[in-house]
Amino acid sequence: EMRPKFVVRHYLLTWFAPDLAIVVCDWSTLFINVLLDTADDTQRFIVLVRMGKLLRMAGLLRLYRLGTVLGNISDHLTYKHKVASKVGAILILVLWVNHLICCAFYGVGRWQGTQEGSSWLTEFSGQDALYTYTSSLHWSIAQMTLGACEIAATNSVERVFNVVMLLVGILASSTLVSSLSAAMVDFHLRAKEYNEKVNVLHLFLRQNRVDPRLAQKVEQQVVRRLGVKGLLTEADVPALSLMSTSLRQDLHFHMCKPHFASHPLFNVWAHMSRLSAKAVCTESLTFHHLQSGDELFFAGTLTDSAYYIIDGDLSYTQHPETSPVTAECSNSVTKGAWLSEASLWMHWIHVGTVVTEGPCVCLVADARKLLSCIKKHRAINDL
Repeated sequence: EMRPKFVVRHYLLTWFAPDLAIVVCDWSTLFINVLLDTADDTQRFIVLVRMGKLLRMAGLLRLYRLGTVLGNISDHLTYKHKVASKVGAILILVLWVNHLICCAFYGVGRWQGTQEGSSWLTEFSGQDALYTYTSSLHWSIAQMTLGACEIAATNSVERVFNVVMLLVGILASSTLVSSLSAAMVDFHLRAKEYNEKVNVLHLFLRQNRVDPRLAQKVEQQVVRRLGVKGLLTEADVPALSLMSTSLRQDLHFHMCKPHFASHPLFNVWAHMSRLSAKAVCTESLTFHHLQSGDELFFAGTLTDSAYYIIDGDLSYTQHPETSPVTAECSNSVTKGAWLSEASLWMHWIHVGTVVTEGPCVCLVADARKLLSCIKKHRAINDL
């Protein structure tokens, strides 16, 4: 839905408030900088205390929106890239956690140095800040991976902190290893399945002595399509079988209604009887997913189905051999179009061929099942 009225309404109900908070906080930061240039120390402290919570809230909102964006990007990644991004995210998370631990360990050293005069930082008193930070980071990574490090605790507080981090490291290292192992094993299993499919196809083509040029085209298309991540269908979601029949009908009706009601006749039916419309959607409407270069139907074939293009572009081609035209002609078919809808009330033979120009999703209406659903409702049947 791209009409400005609905876009504005959707934005106001979803991301307007978070975006407004972020913009307000950005301007507040600039305002604070101006105050810090002119205010005394007391005023600076009051301003910072009042604005601190708001700025932290803006940071959390940015993280939440970043997570939403990353989730949308992940939905379009292939499994190989998804595994690589998952491993990379785990490593980044480990580095970030270790950064926090090393900062905490450095803070303990500074605090104990002022309290007791001696801490693990005493040995690094002559070193620069970079060496001290990397040494603290080395210590924190050693605790997480149960490795060795030359930094030793010099007081009871540092020793307790060391013991606590060792316990955390036991849990973190086992969780990290299990997560990475599970991801890599799953990746290898999928790669094995992919190779088996390609090898079986290659063996089939060789045993049937298929022409090498045709075999190459077949293998190229299969390999390309194996790497394409298609949209999920109801058959791909086993959890849907656990739903009750009525709830599953509600779900299917909710998915089909925007497209089903785009046809004037179906829209009238939906307003006359919601129950019958729900039965029609459940029993006679199915979603059909096509990839680039697929044929939706061929010229000269008998059909009892109508098609509604939900998404994607197609090409409708007519030939003189199968249609009443004198020369071959092609027309573009875009989303929102109905094809062969006459097959719903009469015997119909296609006079053209429809080929997808990219990934396509369409809604298929089966005329026989649709007719049986209509007969159950007297008013709609009379209409």
